[in-house]
Amino acid sequence: MKYLLLLLIVSLNAFSQEIPMSTRRYTNKEIGSTFSSEIGESLITTGKEYFQKACKVTERPDKKIKISFYPFDVHVDEILPLKAEKHDYDLYYGDLKPNGSNPYAVGIAYNRKTKLYSAFAQGPTGFSVKEIDGLKVEPAEYFKSCEECFKKEFVYNGKSGNTLKFVYREYINDMARPAFTQDIQYDLADGNIIGIKGLRIEVISTNNMRIEYKILNDFN
Repeated sequence: MKYLLLLLIVSLNAFSQEIPMSTRRYTNKEIGSTFSSEIGESLITTGKEYFQKACKVTERPDKKIKISFYPFDVHVDEILPLKAEKHDYDLYYGDLKPNGSNPYAVGIAYNRKTKLYSAFAQGPTGFSVKEIDGLKVEPAEYFKSCEECFKKEFVYNGKSGNTLKFVYREYINDMARPAFTQDIQYDLADGNIIGIKGLRIEVISTNNMRIEYKILNDFN
């Protein structure tokens, strides 16, 4: 019983110093470009996302591979974020694999001295690195949405005569809050540049179904 408890503590400690991901602001539309959206579609969305240095497996042998006791189940085109450092290695892996009370990790180890990629496994039995013929890896970037962060979007809601209708929304956890939802109208007789909170859009053409537009400036 004491031995099992020790293994669990060692396993948890092995992954307690993970490298945290950074955050950055993103916009899903490029400034200066022209786009077309239908009624109900977002013209532009901004928010924050997590990102991290990563690697991507581009080739691997088509056979079952084990590292120590653990299956190397990393697939082609899988992107693995940098999670930890150990000895001379940068360790890239996804979520820990469940194994009762002893989770483990498998992924890619980059040797900072030799500049080579290898497969690795780490769990209660220790840390193992294995060179695999036919394994090819290239640098990449990993990112995922920050669900707890604010997102802003601007939605086309149709037209009536020269009046264009839009909805401005702010989200948290992918849920719009009424206090941060606003219906807005613009009269094209006053010009074809519209905006809110720093966002500037040039309206090129519209009809009851679509709007063609150019992003001049992003939200503040």
